[in-house]
Amino acid sequence: MDVGKKQALQLVCALMCSERRKRKRPRVWVKEWRAARGQQGLGVLQRELETHDGAGFRELLRMTAEEFDVLLGKVYCIKTVALGINVGQLDAASP
Repeated sequence: MDVGKKQALQLVCALMCSERRKRKRPRVWVKEWRAARGQQGLGVLQRELETHDGAGFRELLRMTAEEFDVLLGKVYCIKTVALGINVGQLDAASP
């Protein structure tokens, strides 16, 4: 390799090494329901996730919305029995 080509190659290598590479910002993917988590209650977010992102709901809770509702109904009954509250009273008091 002649001297001119060698110097040109060295110059190109030096320029490439001296250039700062632009850093890419790390991408952050946040689902809408997670962004609103701090502003709303868990019950509101659960229903929003259930209606807008069924796959995300299933991935998060490891059950379908129907299975969740069945489980919630069982917990509701157990809670009312443990507290000695008549279920009819709770339904009437609900807004």
